[in-house]
Amino acid sequence: MKMKFYLFTFVLLIMITACQVTVQETVITTKSSDALLSKLEVSCGETKLDIDFFSTKYEYIYFLPNSEGKEVTLKYEPSNSNAKVFVNADKLTLKNNSSNYFNLTVISEDSKYMNTYKVNIFCYDSTTCVLKEFSVNEQTPDGFEPNYYSYTIDITGDSFIPRFAAVSDDAEIECTDSDGTVFKSGEAHNWGERTSLTLTVKVTLGTESASYTFTLNKIQIDVVSNIFYNFSDLSAQFATDGYTTVITGDSLSVGYGFFGSGFTDAWNTYSGILSWGHMIRDAVHRNDSGFMYADELLDNGKIEKSGNVKTTRWWSSGRTNPTDSYWMPFNNRNVYFYDISGTDEVSFPFNNSNAGTNKAVLYFARNPNDTACSFKIKLNGNDVNVKVNDSTCRSLEVERVDLTGHKAFEKDSSYLAKTYKGSNFYAGYELVAVEISNLEKGTNTITLHSFENTKNKDSCGFFFLGCGTKYSPVYLNGRSGATSDFFIDTAVANGAFNQRLCVPKDETNERIAPDCLIWIIGANDSVNGGGAGNNGTDDKGVGKGTVAVEKYKNNLDTVLSSLRKKNPKLQIILVSSPVWGTKASNDDPGYDTRRTLLMQYANTMEGIAVNYNAAFLNTIYLFDSLPVNENSETDAAVYWRTDSIHFSRFGHTVLAKNLLSKIMAIGIYPKEMIDSEKIYCEGTVY
Repeated sequence: MKMKFYLFTFVLLIMITACQVTVQETVITTKSSDALLSKLEVSCGETKLDIDFFSTKYEYIYFLPNSEGKEVTLKYEPSNSNAKVFVNADKLTLKNNSSNYFNLTVISEDSKYMNTYKVNIFCYDSTTCVLKEFSVNEQTPDGFEPNYYSYTIDITGDSFIPRFAAVSDDAEIECTDSDGTVFKSGEAHNWGERTSLTLTVKVTLGTESASYTFTLNKIQIDVVSNIFYNFSDLSAQFATDGYTTVITGDSLSVGYGFFGSGFTDAWNTYSGILSWGHMIRDAVHRNDSGFMYADELLDNGKIEKSGNVKTTRWWSSGRTNPTDSYWMPFNNRNVYFYDISGTDEVSFPFNNSNAGTNKAVLYFARNPNDTACSFKIKLNGNDVNVKVNDSTCRSLEVERVDLTGHKAFEKDSSYLAKTYKGSNFYAGYELVAVEISNLEKGTNTITLHSFENTKNKDSCGFFFLGCGTKYSPVYLNGRSGATSDFFIDTAVANGAFNQRLCVPKDETNERIAPDCLIWIIGANDSVNGGGAGNNGTDDKGVGKGTVAVEKYKNNLDTVLSSLRKKNPKLQIILVSSPVWGTKASNDDPGYDTRRTLLMQYANTMEGIAVNYNAAFLNTIYLFDSLPVNENSETDAAVYWRTDSIHFSRFGHTVLAKNLLSKIMAIGIYPKEMIDSEKIYCEGTVY
């Protein structure tokens, strides 16, 4: 009996043991937000340069005498080993009287944060006539380097102390204002009644001279806190390949009024118009550590041309009229290649510094002129298919790139392509991004060849803007006259919601929400009885009239909830309408009444922003302290609007700068170019 009991107990223990489940603890490791370098070293031969590295100091300039032709090398380490570091080059061969750049972009392991380090090795000799430094109250202007000549510095306080020095100790320096008053380095000066001052610094060495312009602006320390709500820096996201952004809304998103006349859609304006939306588009594309302009490639001797291929800087003649000056993106900065035959080739080396994409992105402008062309592309000697992206929101894989203006849309029956065919400007010189994938590590050679003349003229040509390492699409989809009603047709395939707020998933007709939406809406809702609504029939907007505040709220809720269902991670940035009016506020008896009304819509939009964890910018507060204008031809650089509501060039600049200061505060786009007056030409090479 005991034997049976023991046997039963033994079997039971085995069964219990067999049934036990070993619970293994799962440890979830949080991804780091560290986007810093712990080490940054630059060496020239065996000599390590003293660049005074700090992990939170992002710009360095080192002056290296008599070193032309020598090689400088770069070493670096991220603070977090899982962070990604992208560099434009590991070594450089120094060129004299020139800035030799290292750009390093660190993106955190969780992809939420990004920092970019910029090292400028300026090589010079005894004949170099440039400034070595300039500061006011110990503050150096953003992006200062010897070969750029115009800067703006915002400073506080009732007095200021400029300091400046030249590279050569033998150079003479003279600093004066517009009245001829001389300013000496290290001496304090009072503002007096002034709030702005332009200093000209002239450096002279022998027969050579160089002049720099520094605009000083006195700013108030106190900042209006109710302009912005819930903004966060998206620099890392905008540096990510494939990150999509939609900028849309009413005519305030279109660029209407930029030339004192209107446009119906954002996509039928001039493709290079410097409206706030277009400037944000360019900033996103240039937020790329590997980006180089076409003229930089040309000037550095990287571009090789065969046969009789000629080049010219399309901006070099100093074009000033609107239709010429605002043709193309990137402030009209480009190189025009022409007199090309079918046997010619154009090639340049491209350093693959972005391991996250392994691609090169070439930026062109379409060409409706008599010299338009198509071509094939070789990567390291082999023909490759490439992906072509343009403003019709298409992304097509092709073996031949065709940059002809209207011809590109002949076989395209999509809704937007039909719209483009009838537009006057965007179907001409709009941005075309050509993606080349599967690059090798290190230096690759990109060759354009097998050119075909698509206009049947004596010669063919193309406009080259620059190249980078990623493509982050930005869709400009605004529509003049739109109310919030215009966008609520969420179930209509070709309606405004799908065509204006969503982006194509692939070559199919499926539409998805973008990664980021910037939406300005409310002006027509509040006071425009002719504002375009949408009853779900088409994109033209059949319903018209003002939209009551409660309906406005419901419309915003309908649109944003539908978008969030498509993309729960959608970043939303809402922008309210400024105040309508035909005169300056002190001359317009109805101004205060309209301001009260517009504030109701703005407050409603802010409430929606709170509910959707969205960002919100109140333009009423933003423009409160700036003078308005009812005549677009008078003092355009002072007043923020051209008519009763639409932004002047100055107004576009104000809005673009303020938005970018929040959404891309640490971005690496050229901040001095966010200015609607700064067209790239001989007289204004920024």
